[in-house]
Amino acid sequence: MDCLTRNPGVQVATFEPQVEPDPEPEVETEVEPPNVNIEAEWNEVTRQLPSENRLRFEEFALVDEGVAVTGTMTDDDILDSLTNDEDAPSDEDHEEEEPADVTSKEARATVRTPSMFLEKTRDVPDSVFSSIVSFENMIDKRVANSFKQKKITDFFNY
Repeated sequence: MDCLTRNPGVQVATFEPQVEPDPEPEVETEVEPPNVNIEAEWNEVTRQLPSENRLRFEEFALVDEGVAVTGTMTDDDILDSLTNDEDAPSDEDHEEEEPADVTSKEARATVRTPSMFLEKTRDVPDSVFSSIVSFENMIDKRVANSFKQKKITDFFNY
């Protein structure tokens, strides 16, 4: 301070900390519901509906009273949900389903996989390969028999 006071024309600035006053605590006020006559509004709404669709307000307000919105699962329920697959047939579905028709393309693709596996395996007897070839020949024969030659009249539009 001495060096500041010795120089003429130099003024010393002083700063006083500004303390903000504590904000007043917020007082929670209860919000009053609007002054609405619910029954009168309900009657106004229902007047616009056909008479067979009209409900009393009490019926409308209690429409979901008996609906369960939460519940606890028992241990059996948890185990059932973990062990039951959606794809697995349930106890109610014991009906035998008729197998779907397999196309020749699907049959050939099914034969191709084991054939490729056996080609890379050693010491496979020739009889196994001949069985695969005879199966492929049977597929080819079935495809050839399924073709139907068109008649010349099939090309004319009547």
